[in-house]
Amino acid sequence: MPNTQVFHPLIDYVPAKLTEGKEWFISFYAINPLTNKLKRKRIKCNRVDSIVERRKQANKMITKINHNLANGWNPFHEQTAAKSFVKLVDVMDIYIRNKKIELGKNNFRSDSFRSYSSYINTFKKYLEVTKNSDILIFKFARQEAINFMNWVSNEKKLSDRTYNNYRGFFRTFFNWCKDNLYITENPLDGIKKRKRKQKTRVFIPLEFRQKIYDYLVDKNFEFLVVCQLVFHTLIRPKEISYLKISYIDLDKQTIFIPGSVAKNGNDRLATIPDVLLPLLKKLNIERYNKDLYLFSDNIKSAIISSENFKPGKERINPRRFSTAWERMRTELKLQKEMQLYSLRDSGIIEKLRDGISPEIVMQLADHSSLEITSIYIKHATKEGIEQIKKKCSAF
Repeated sequence: MPNTQVFHPLIDYVPAKLTEGKEWFISFYAINPLTNKLKRKRIKCNRVDSIVERRKQANKMITKINHNLANGWNPFHEQTAAKSFVKLVDVMDIYIRNKKIELGKNNFRSDSFRSYSSYINTFKKYLEVTKNSDILIFKFARQEAINFMNWVSNEKKLSDRTYNNYRGFFRTFFNWCKDNLYITENPLDGIKKRKRKQKTRVFIPLEFRQKIYDYLVDKNFEFLVVCQLVFHTLIRPKEISYLKISYIDLDKQTIFIPGSVAKNGNDRLATIPDVLLPLLKKLNIERYNKDLYLFSDNIKSAIISSENFKPGKERINPRRFSTAWERMRTELKLQKEMQLYSLRDSGIIEKLRDGISPEIVMQLADHSSLEITSIYIKHATKEGIEQIKKKCSAF
């Protein structure tokens, strides 16, 4: 016979009963938290040969099930994580609070924390726009994750690289949720990275580097040193913002970059070449406390001047470097593609042209493999193809 059971919307379970026939089973209904609707649960009970004993055991089981149902037990809750019935926005707030604690304990980088907050705020905005601010975390499944990634990609017009950054952050966030028993599956599992276009490396020729030098040497000497550090020592601009005077040894001609601030998370020593040493000495850093940052936000002003970059207690915001570069690039009418980071690419290429081995350049550039460094070799030896054509020996 067809199931004619009618369910009242306020009923959260239907008591268990025994069905006898070719197959014996106990059935009852409980609310499925994933759909918020009643769902049938069946338990087979054919294993006891004696019908009398089978019925006796089944009735005992029914009594226990109905008692548990009356006291709030739900078998479908057991299939979800222990803390599944928490609002997603509340879990995000807990996650951010934990990150603040880590920031204090482990000296996390504040710009990393700003990134976390930005990602979370974007997620909250999406939930508001889609009228899902009250969604429970276990209900945010794979389809919802796909919808969010499509929305954020279109809303912010994300590049492939930034899209992958969003994907990476939220995979990490939901893995944290999984580890902390809010969910049993990561909804971003199966959402693939986008293939990134190969990075375009812009080489800044000597004549333009000379223009940069002539422009900055009087207008902003400290920022000239920043540019020279990027070019000669291959220290990334963001890493430069973390440098303290104590990290610099002018006698040994080394600069220490701690793993806590390095992109790849490894301690390393950058070598100060002879051509850079006079500029660093001109900063007169020996006059300052060794605990000060080499470059600091000393003046809270939109005006970019040398005073902004002098040593101080407060680490400089690396955006100051970008602002100073853009102003200089505009005044010198340099190509828009020539960015501050282009000096690092140019420094790598020049070192390879100077005959420094790729292995040494790899270490100095903090590349994770020689394969990455090798990408620059074709830029360093433009005449290589012609040499291969004309100079290869016969078989």
